[in-house]
Amino acid sequence: MITMNDINISFQKTLIESGSLIIPNGCVTGIIGKSGTGKTALLEVIGLLSDQPSHYLFDDDDIRELSDDERKDRLRYDISFIFQDIQLFEDLTLKENMHFYASLVNKQLSDDEIYHQLDMVGLNVDIHTYVKTMSIGERQRVSILCGLLKDAKLFIFDEPTAYLDSKNEKIIMDIIFKLAHEMNKMVVIATHNQEFIKRLDRIYVIENQQLLLKKDIDMPIYKAEKRSYLPLTMTTLHHYVKTKRSKSKYIHVIISMILSMIICSCVFSVVYTYQYNQESHGDLLNLLHHELNVVKKDGSFITPKDYSLLENQINNPLHPVVELNGSIVSNNKQYNDIIITSFYDFENLEDHLLNGKEKSECYISYQLYRKMNNANQSLTIHYKQSKITFDHVQVLSPHYTELEYLYISSDAFDKVLLENDIDVYNMPLQQCKIQLHHFDDIKTIINTINDQYETVSIYPIESRINIMNTFNPYIMLLIDILTIILFAVYQIYQCIHNKNEIALLKTLGISHLNLLKMKAYELGLYFKEILITSTLILIFVIIILKMSWLILFALLFIHLFVIGIVSLVPYQLLVCAYSPSLLLRK
Repeated sequence: MITMNDINISFQKTLIESGSLIIPNGCVTGIIGKSGTGKTALLEVIGLLSDQPSHYLFDDDDIRELSDDERKDRLRYDISFIFQDIQLFEDLTLKENMHFYASLVNKQLSDDEIYHQLDMVGLNVDIHTYVKTMSIGERQRVSILCGLLKDAKLFIFDEPTAYLDSKNEKIIMDIIFKLAHEMNKMVVIATHNQEFIKRLDRIYVIENQQLLLKKDIDMPIYKAEKRSYLPLTMTTLHHYVKTKRSKSKYIHVIISMILSMIICSCVFSVVYTYQYNQESHGDLLNLLHHELNVVKKDGSFITPKDYSLLENQINNPLHPVVELNGSIVSNNKQYNDIIITSFYDFENLEDHLLNGKEKSECYISYQLYRKMNNANQSLTIHYKQSKITFDHVQVLSPHYTELEYLYISSDAFDKVLLENDIDVYNMPLQQCKIQLHHFDDIKTIINTINDQYETVSIYPIESRINIMNTFNPYIMLLIDILTIILFAVYQIYQCIHNKNEIALLKTLGISHLNLLKMKAYELGLYFKEILITSTLILIFVIIILKMSWLILFALLFIHLFVIGIVSLVPYQLLVCAYSPSLLLRK
């Protein structure tokens, strides 16, 4: 028996003030009154879904003294709601619904027992039928059976005959009175149905903020049954999640595969583009010898005036490019028509040697080395009035240039120019070179120089820069973040879509913490599939591109962690928002 005193209910306004209520076993107790007087709010208080002030004894146990877990146990074991909209787990079959309700109170159920239960309420349907395909009257009877499966002491009905035809209305009414009179259950009903009201054993009317007893009978004597409440095991909720997923397993697999490919693409792109750009910056600078060669687009010479204007356009040092056609003598053998030019320290020619890293004042190209075959010997340069001897010569690697070039230091080259009265700053030039300090100088110079000029290189500079801009790690990181945000939005949408399911689970005594654990388990199943697919993809990437497996998998797990957080946090917030009142007040 339930005894309630000092019932005070208010939502923006006072609905019930200092009310008293008794719900005995073996009787159908009705709550009637006009719409908006507080019938649904009172049902919430009776069903432990609301904490409105009241003194509440449930089978002599003071509800106010129970812990939150003990209140949840009462909901799972002792209380059964049959809502106006007949809320069941519509994505499950009749059998799966009944199995879930039985598992909440640690019961096992055979198919024969299910059919026996169906016979009790006059249902002749296949147990594998999905409840969403059943009629309202059939679903209402299934809801009642789900309450009987856990042997609930209290059955709460909110407008149980609202959507029923006369035939189903009579069936439901007979079952309700059977619950009370034959099974000795506590039954409380909120209704406007006059036929129903005539048959009620006890009637409370809400009017003028008062809860008034209008009809009473001699209440049967009932001795409260003491029960032991077993804690809810997560196995029950895990099985529920797996059952749900099995209904659309192919969709989940597809989502997992798509998510795996997106995550792997983002992980690979961020790592690859970062490494590629870092390596490419240095590589491209070395390939360009830390300089950009500039010529006029129309092929004309760069005049001293042009040179001066160009020098003012850019912030980097500008150097004239002069090539002299001279001869060299080495080991008493002369070689004619050799192109002689200067190099500067910033070009780091020692980084491009065929062997070793030792600096020199004179370097020869690999092609000239093959021609001379004694490049490590001393050589003497002859150009008109000039003659310079170098005791040590270094050989450049084959990729540096394909021509027969001899490079001497800028100081030595200036000496040759001076001895031959050559003033490079007052003569037309075929090209000039711009010194590069950093990689970003390349883009800056290309965008800054006058349209009449262009850069020349044996390497596709602009295409390389475009590739690096396209695969900018920051852009890929932004795409990565947007992907995670989209997944979070999808999870929020799923949560909103399943708000009735969340509210229903809460009416069954599932706590916020257990709901969060259930969601974490569901994400875990996703992550398991994602890990398997992602591992195969990343192993392939590691083998082909020889990238660091430690970095790739570290980023993969970071992604999964972030996805888990952005999925669970909104879910927890929405779980708090979707109270069981959502179902009662629809």
